[in-house]
Amino acid sequence: MAFFKISTIKQPEKLADTIKKVNKELSDFFNLDLNLPSVFLIQSRKQFDELRQAKTEEWMVGFAEGMNIFILDPSVYT
Repeated sequence: MAFFKISTIKQPEKLADTIKKVNKELSDFFNLDLNLPSVFLIQSRKQFDELRQAKTEEWMVGFAEGMNIFILDPSVYT
């Protein structure tokens, strides 16, 4: 069993603007109201592996499940 501490961070302005723009384009194209996913920045490879319930390759830095996107914090691998 794994437990994670999750905290809300201020959205990077550029990313938030891009998400809003793409959401509007998709909503207009499909004539639907789309729900935005939650994005989680994972702070370590260990936590990332625990979420995946498996040892992950170094190249794997993100995955999605349902309406959630999990991304390994770039500071971990850059």
